Amino acid sequence: MYCQASGNTFPLAAGFVGQAEASEAAGLVVDMIRQKGMADRALLLAGPPGTGKTALALGISQELGSKVPFCPMVGSEVYSSEVKKTEVLMDNFGRAIGLRIKENKEVYEGEASWL
Repeated sequence: MYCQASGNTFPLAAGFVGQAEASEAAGLVVDMIRQKGMADRALLLAGPPGTGKTALALGISQELGSKVPFCPMVGSEVYSSEVKKTEVLMDNFGRAIGLRIKENKEVYEGEASWL
């Protein structure tokens, strides 16, 4: 979001054009994250479709660098009738921190001669 010394943002920041108030708010969020003021907290962007929530989140992510994970989610992923909400959220948190769970199974083929 590229904040100026005055706290205002540049007109074009991280590919995000317009929406000066949203861009300034995102700049404040970036500053708070860098100063560790948002430790153990999440950021929820809410609003109607097409208002730039994903673009704003991508801009914040690019500004913070590659060490801060960005895992976009869609509401329909969470509110699915096939998968529990907690399972979807845990999968996304695991993806965000780079957690991989690998299950090893050993299969033996043959004939049992005695038990």
